[in-house]
Amino acid sequence: MTVALIGNKDVDKQCVIYLNTDKGEQFAAGIAGELAEGEVESEVIEGLRSKREAQKKKLFDELGIGDFDIQKVFEKCIGCHGCSKICPACYCHVCFFDSGGEEHDSNYYETELEKKGYVRVLPDPIFYQLVRLFHVSMSCVGCGLCADVCPVNIPLWAVALKTGEAVQKAFDYLPGRDIEEGLPITTFVPEGFAGAG
Repeated sequence: MTVALIGNKDVDKQCVIYLNTDKGEQFAAGIAGELAEGEVESEVIEGLRSKREAQKKKLFDELGIGDFDIQKVFEKCIGCHGCSKICPACYCHVCFFDSGGEEHDSNYYETELEKKGYVRVLPDPIFYQLVRLFHVSMSCVGCGLCADVCPVNIPLWAVALKTGEAVQKAFDYLPGRDIEEGLPITTFVPEGFAGAG
């Protein structure tokens, strides 16, 4: 069920409820009101959506993350991991970066890569931030807690939202749309790669 309150001036007297499933229809059976077919779209919602997109673009531009250089954004990171400790979307029980689970330190990997002629290993704080983005950007709600605790004032929530938009679009994923739908990074669908390459 979806309760449409946006743009409703008489919300204290009446509202529109969209019954999205059979269970919703069963729940609403017998309730007084008019039944009609329709989608949860209106000019008011579309206007708010457009306004929000414009505000988001303006904010990203002000923060310098419109088309951001990931290394530049995260080069100030001191690796305190405060952002992951406070993040409500972070779902790991034990963070890999706090577990001491690495087999070797980064110098070992850098030496091995150099021998083979590959690029250098990313500095630990940047590597950490990239992994964190990979984990939480799709589900970030922009609460801002991560930026609040960041001692070097990196706008982490804005970076996660910006990254999440691209990932959500690529995977046709919307957080919270369906509780049965797994995160794209935790779901492997071989058909998703059909025709690739």
